[in-house]
Amino acid sequence: MSLRALHDFALALVAPCLAMARRGLRVDEAIRQQMIADLAAIVGPTTERLSATLAPRLATAPPAVTRLFWCQWVCKACRNGVKKRAACAACSGVGKRVWLKWNPASERQNKVVLYDLLRLPKRTKDGKATTDEDALRSLLPHDRDGVVRELLAFGKAETIQGILARLAPGPDGRIHTWYNIAGTETGRFASSETWLEEASTNLQNLPKKVARFSPLYDVRRCIVPDEGEVLLEADLSQAEARVVAALCNDRALLERWDDPAFDVHRWTAATALAKPEESVTKVERDVIGKTVRHASSYGEGWTKYMKSVNEIADLTGLVISAAQAKTQLARVKASNPRLESWWRRVFG
Repeated sequence: MSLRALHDFALALVAPCLAMARRGLRVDEAIRQQMIADLAAIVGPTTERLSATLAPRLATAPPAVTRLFWCQWVCKACRNGVKKRAACAACSGVGKRVWLKWNPASERQNKVVLYDLLRLPKRTKDGKATTDEDALRSLLPHDRDGVVRELLAFGKAETIQGILARLAPGPDGRIHTWYNIAGTETGRFASSETWLEEASTNLQNLPKKVARFSPLYDVRRCIVPDEGEVLLEADLSQAEARVVAALCNDRALLERWDDPAFDVHRWTAATALAKPEESVTKVERDVIGKTVRHASSYGEGWTKYMKSVNEIADLTGLVISAAQAKTQLARVKASNPRLESWWRRVFG
């Protein structure tokens, strides 16, 4: 496409993009509020479970460690005064309460729990200990107490709560977004909030992967069509795998699609896990099969493949170690021998 043609094409998109931004999308406020309540009901109990799990270890920890987890309440009426609290009706003489509680949103506390109390392998970033999401995913294979999985679930719930907050509709009951026609190098639109509308946000980064495994994270349920209209999504069947097979000239794989029932992701999962196709579960098909197929197609390493599988382990129950990631990726590559020769042609 010539520069002039590209320019004219981009200008032609201005009017429809402005129209979409002004119209926005309808938000079902009842669903949004219910999702917020459902997530709040998870965050509280998760915090309590984590604190209960930690309690026995804190009981024998040094005072310098336990002080990090102290919570304190002091009666506002008597302020725990020796004489005042005895006659205080507000607290019935209690004056002050002290207890231990783990705040999963505190990175400082999380570092102490994971690396000092549970003695999990320390993860670092820029030379410093970290408990970010990538670190937690990598610790899943060592998670004997279920603490890491709970922390990941807590983090997801907090993230989704934030997304639901920014989906709050304006007076017109709608949420808007601003489309940037030249926002990416590949030609895809980018979007963001806009000062032109009272309620707006980026609508192109609403989570989809985790939503497949739990309605708690399916924030797109809040977006509903106008009366008398429907929302449609079109998707090609296993398109990326078919295109890669064609580019590799992998005739054996292409011929498998002559069978309308052939599912490349189920077949790939069976190959990666070294088990019969009929025994592959839906979760294994969706998580292992899809992920390792795309990882092998685009030359991803075992580290990224392992992270992609483990990032939703708290939802799927599937966790793989470094050794398993390496083995599974190697099995899939061996079953697609033309992949590496294609990579060499592409990357020179």
